[in-house]
Amino acid sequence: MTSFLAAITEAKRAEMALVSATERSNVRAMAFAERAGRPSHVFREALATPGRVNLIAEVKRSSPSAGAIRADADPVQFASLYVAHGAAAISVLTEPIYFSGSLADLRAVCAAVSCPALRKDFIVDAHQVLEAAAAGAEAVLLIVASLAPAEIVALRRLAEDELGMDTLVEVHDESEMQIAIDCGARIIGVNNRNLATLAVDLATSRALARYAQPGRMLVSESGLRTAADLRQLAELGYNAFLMGERLMRAPDPARELETLIAQSFPQAPDFNPNAQPRGSSEFESGEVKVKVCGLTDAGDAQLAVELGAAMLGFNFYPPSPRYIAPVQARPIIAAISASIETVGVFVNATVEEIASATAASGISTVQLHGDEPPEFCRRLKQRLPGVSVIKAFRTEPGFAVEAAVHYPADAVLIDAACVGFGGSGIEADWDRARAVAAVLPRAILAGGLTPGNVAAAIKRVRPAVVDVCSGVEAVSAKGHKDSVRMHEFFAAVRNAAESLGESGSLPDVKFTIQEADYE
Repeated sequence: MTSFLAAITEAKRAEMALVSATERSNVRAMAFAERAGRPSHVFREALATPGRVNLIAEVKRSSPSAGAIRADADPVQFASLYVAHGAAAISVLTEPIYFSGSLADLRAVCAAVSCPALRKDFIVDAHQVLEAAAAGAEAVLLIVASLAPAEIVALRRLAEDELGMDTLVEVHDESEMQIAIDCGARIIGVNNRNLATLAVDLATSRALARYAQPGRMLVSESGLRTAADLRQLAELGYNAFLMGERLMRAPDPARELETLIAQSFPQAPDFNPNAQPRGSSEFESGEVKVKVCGLTDAGDAQLAVELGAAMLGFNFYPPSPRYIAPVQARPIIAAISASIETVGVFVNATVEEIASATAASGISTVQLHGDEPPEFCRRLKQRLPGVSVIKAFRTEPGFAVEAAVHYPADAVLIDAACVGFGGSGIEADWDRARAVAAVLPRAILAGGLTPGNVAAAIKRVRPAVVDVCSGVEAVSAKGHKDSVRMHEFFAAVRNAAESLGESGSLPDVKFTIQEADYE
């Protein structure tokens, strides 16, 4: 252990030795009360989102290696900016002497943002884990170099097994990596900083990348400067990246974060209407799922099920001509097989409004069809952990494929560029939809689909799901499906999928949102 780490660890142990039994008991009670009813392991889930660069953005005023970075930084202001611009999680320094942090900073950040927060400190005692829990944190840092293996195991079990939090177990070399693995660490942070010299070298992360494997997450820390750094390490198996000084020093931290994320995504293509979609081994050959949306009565819902619909949509947006109240949708939904996904469509509703409508209706999936930002989606998934989320995008001028693939949702829906929010009968931009489907196997195509054009749409876009609404309605009967057009639509989908499947030009497609990887 270096002299700096040894000194600060010794100081922390001495500090913890002075904590009274009464204070320990009080903090323990507050910690378990704070954790009661909270979903478990949300920090780990936030870092496991595939199809994007998962960045832990750090609030740090100073450090021993850099000195003062942004001494007057307001942690809530920075954390809020980070969350609004794509951070997967927030790291908050709480060490006061060398990093100018405090538990008050952590408490304020946790109260202000819903994004999971990591307490970053020199933790040597169970009391510090309980303090973090009481402050609202979802994870704590454990440094292998400053702890005995038995301490790592005990602290990890308290945080993960008793409190439902997560631990980021930090290592600096191969011997520490082996200790972390032996102690059961599930999230391992590889710190590229040399503890003796304080110099950073990404060769450390590259050398330890071979320890990446299913069930074990790797996080690269320190010295990350460019999108190329993140791309390279992501390709080597790193799930997430912790970045502090680069963001804290940036003139515009929000833009810096947003740019890094956009440029670092290893699979997001430049827009190319001729891109060939990726296949997936979990798809079933020659099958395209159908979602029937805008349902308002039980007869139409039953017909959709009989024809083979995999998903049924109910519009909970009051201005829509297809609006149905959640309580009115409930008996329709209750009569539907549990194997059918029932989707509630919302436009710019609040988290609590969506939660209330979900409970009242019994839907299994929420579709966000308005202008909801990524952070709203994260908050909603935390509030409704058992409910899947679809985010809809309109292919209007300025639509960026990267926005869809980076979004923290279980699936994305591509709709037409139009005034209002769906049900217009206007076709989406199939080329842009194809670019999304090329990198997201679970892409849903909506927008003006009819029995007459759905086969061409399938051939062009190769979606996992086609979503039909007005295209199977009589012109003067919005919200009521026409039996003949419904039969024609499903027949056209089957024929197109079978034809393309036989020719080998359609990737195998299957969509069951319960199996979605985007958690």
